Amino acid sequence: RRFYRLTAEGRRVLAQQKKTWAAFVEAVRRVTGDEHA
Repeated sequence: RRFYRLTAEGRRVLAQQKKTWAAFVEAVRRVTGDEHA
């Protein structure tokens, strides 16, 4: 088995992508009026 770790840069990019995804989900939620989007 191989195990991998994110680099510091990878963790930074992942954190930014999570923020972007959360903003997208919130926008969809507002457009659809769905609290469970």
